[in-house]
Amino acid sequence: RAAEASERIADLEKINHEVRGCLARAQERIESAERRQNEGEEKLEELTRTLRELGGMFDRRDDNRGRITDEMTQSARELRAIDSQPETPIRRFSRRCTICFTEHPRQRAAFDRCGHIVCFPCAVDHCVASGPSCVICR
Repeated sequence: RAAEASERIADLEKINHEVRGCLARAQERIESAERRQNEGEEKLEELTRTLRELGGMFDRRDDNRGRITDEMTQSARELRAIDSQPETPIRRFSRRCTICFTEHPRQRAAFDRCGHIVCFPCAVDHCVASGPSCVICR
């Protein structure tokens, strides 16, 4: 009977040792997960601080959210009316190409050095024929 008890104690000690090993490994995993969570929270806080530092740079607090307003439409109408008057000494608004006289070209091109603007096809034709100089300044 003493031998049985001794054998049983040895088995229980072996089980106890295995359980303690499992608990230690589980504790290590928990600590590792907590470290990763803390690192993630620190990264999140850092990103949040960065976004706050940027302020409202990308935050559009415009009620219109980029839509064309009635005021913008009215302003464009007024400018077009002024622009369409032939006797207007100073044209305030014109998309007309000064080379081919297309009133509203789909694409326009600006020359860097002088800022003259012409329609894209005229700019390409001129650059192919004469190089990258301004078609108006030459």
